[in-house]
Amino acid sequence: LTLPASARALALGEAWGAVADDENALFYNPAQLARVPGLAVGGSLQNYIASTSLGAFAVAVPLRRGTIGFGLQLLDYGSAEEIVPADGSSGQVGTPTGSTVTAQDMAFTLGYGIAFGSRHELRLGAALAYARQEVASYSGGAMAGDIGAAWSLSNGWDVSAALQHLGSNLTLAAVSAPLPAPWRAAAAAPMVRTDAFTLRPMAEVRQVTGAEVTGVIGAEGTWRAGTSGTVLSARAGYAFRGSTDARAPF
Repeated sequence: LTLPASARALALGEAWGAVADDENALFYNPAQLARVPGLAVGGSLQNYIASTSLGAFAVAVPLRRGTIGFGLQLLDYGSAEEIVPADGSSGQVGTPTGSTVTAQDMAFTLGYGIAFGSRHELRLGAALAYARQEVASYSGGAMAGDIGAAWSLSNGWDVSAALQHLGSNLTLAAVSAPLPAPWRAAAAAPMVRTDAFTLRPMAEVRQVTGAEVTGVIGAEGTWRAGTSGTVLSARAGYAFRGSTDARAPF
């Protein structure tokens, strides 16, 4: 639930909560679904740590004064040979059964964002998620909710805030633990424009329950090729990570 759910957001270090305007806003701040101008469908997929695969899919559809969104996140751990431990070996020695075991994490999210004001400058949203984990023959699930708000100021600044994954514990076999419940607050500076180029700086601070407060700064630039409609985008982010996070900051 705290892993990247959008290739665009990942390129910005996930500092895009204040400017999110596509279907993947559902995973970062449901209030920003209200910015989606029409039907939007998108997906992201990447090879993650070791042999795992991380993917996300989302669709957003305008509904009345706002937009409804549905999303799926999946972390697949692949498969491994099944080995039955030998008696008295403390799990260090075993016998292959010839079968394989698999493991997956999944989350299904349904959200709605609505806009207020003559220029839709205030946006509010909420989402409901069901998270499920499957490891071999064990499985468990938990319900959680998100709330978010966003505001576009008349001077070009955008700000947003969200609380995510507030809900019940997930129980798997005999182990029960709360879902990671982050808060995040983001801001984006006014866009710098020329005839062909735009540049938008942005930043976000966030914290997952029990962890350190971290932050990231990012920027998104675009180039438009005259009247052809061709658009080229470039994105970058720099993260200020916690002391126990060994990932590269850029």
